[in-house]
Amino acid sequence: MITHGLVLAAGLGTRLRPLTLTRAKPAMPIGGVPLIRRIITWLAREGVTDLVVNLHYLPDTIAAVVGDGSDLGARVRYSWEQPAVLGSAGGPRHALPIIGAPTFFIVNGDTLTDLALAPLAEAHARSGARVTMALTPNREPDRYGGVLMTGDGRVTGFVPPGQTAAASYHFIGVQAAEASVFAGV
Repeated sequence: MITHGLVLAAGLGTRLRPLTLTRAKPAMPIGGVPLIRRIITWLAREGVTDLVVNLHYLPDTIAAVVGDGSDLGARVRYSWEQPAVLGSAGGPRHALPIIGAPTFFIVNGDTLTDLALAPLAEAHARSGARVTMALTPNREPDRYGGVLMTGDGRVTGFVPPGQTAAASYHFIGVQAAEASVFAGV
């Protein structure tokens, strides 16, 4: 099982403004519990207990509700993206020395799921892929773009919302990745 993970929590939360003017999106409460705490609790329950959270926008609002993660069953450390957000690949690249594992999960800081991670880890190991994305059928292709795949599960591209997204899949914000993917970034 993959026991290391990175939670991407550096984003600006622009689509939730004005709510995110005072706290980062992952620190927003869902049913009274900050989303980031729900994510870490789920990861720990799934056996992913060595975590790094990347931070940029209103970082104290996240660190204040997570701390070292011990009350959630995990060890949490932080990767600070300053002065600018480093982006989808830059954040993981910057965090690699802290993550310290050749294979790890990456979870978007606004993902709420109960996905079983062991099957994803097993599929990743079996496939030999450098990145394995958790996907679900795109049930609203007119509203959401999608991921295109071959019959054997290889990603062939991404499409915008509309007719071309009709037979696509939706990325749910969880993936297993090899650290080597980010080495050249």
